[in-house]
Amino acid sequence: MSKSVENTRERQTRGGLRSDLDVGAVALVFFAPLIAPVAFPWLAREPQQDPASPEFIDQYAKQVSRIISALAEATVAEKS
Repeated sequence: MSKSVENTRERQTRGGLRSDLDVGAVALVFFAPLIAPVAFPWLAREPQQDPASPEFIDQYAKQVSRIISALAEATVAEKS
């Protein structure tokens, strides 16, 4: 088992992740954004940036964080 899945399972056991989520799928979903610019450089270049540049990496990391936060906020809002 990969360390990422193992860490995710431990987090789930501690209550930091919903019990109805598959830890393998969660680990994959969080890993996918890390490899996307390498796997799909033509998409990453769409805003006319080099996916290997520090500027792109910084901007992309901020956007991934915002997306995850927005999805978490939407989930909380749906429960209210």
